[in-house]
Amino acid sequence: MYASLGALVAFGISGHIVFLAVSDYTVESYGPLASSAVTGQSFARVGFQWASTILAILATVMGLFPFLFYIYGPNIRQRSHYAQELARLEQEERLRIKSLELELKNSHD
Repeated sequence: MYASLGALVAFGISGHIVFLAVSDYTVESYGPLASSAVTGQSFARVGFQWASTILAILATVMGLFPFLFYIYGPNIRQRSHYAQELARLEQEERLRIKSLELELKNSHD
C-alpha cells in the first residue's frame, strides 16, 4: 500500500513540475501579457465561472481515484494481462532464488 501511495505522490509532484515548466515557458514567451496568456488558455472559451466550476468538479472527481484504486485495485490487476505476466515472472524469480538457496545449502553440507 505504501509503495502505491509513494507512486501517487511522485506522480502528483511530477505533474506539478510539468505545470510549472509550461507556465514558466508561457510567462517568458508573453512577457507583460503572461497572466492573460496563462489563464486565457483555459478560460477563454467557457468563461471564468464555468472554467472554475469545471476545474473544481474535475479535481473533486479525481480526488476519489486513490480510494477507488484502493478498493477495486485487486480486481483491476486480476484482469490485467500485464499484472498477470508480472506475477508469473515474480513467481519464477522466487522459485529460482529458492533453488539457488537449496544448491548453496547442499554444497555446504
